[in-house]
Amino acid sequence: MASSTVAVTRRFDKDLLVEFDSTADAIGISPTSAMTVFMKQFVAHRGFPFEVKVPAPRKDEYIQEMDEIFAEMRAGKAEAHELVEA
Repeated sequence: MASSTVAVTRRFDKDLLVEFDSTADAIGISPTSAMTVFMKQFVAHRGFPFEVKVPAPRKDEYIQEMDEIFAEMRAGKAEAHELVEA
């Protein structure tokens, strides 16, 4: 059975594409091969072959967010909430 290929055009963030190409090169495969591996795994799993979720904030981002919440509380701008166990 002969395999046929098609040219695919998609739009990606420029910086992401540069990082993708660089990473593929670093592990010794072409970006096209990397996308082929991903696509085959996507089809085999009938979805993403890995967990997709919102990333946890970095430590410095979390500290900044908590500092802002604390400052609002000290300034009397925060509301009191009861804790509810689920």
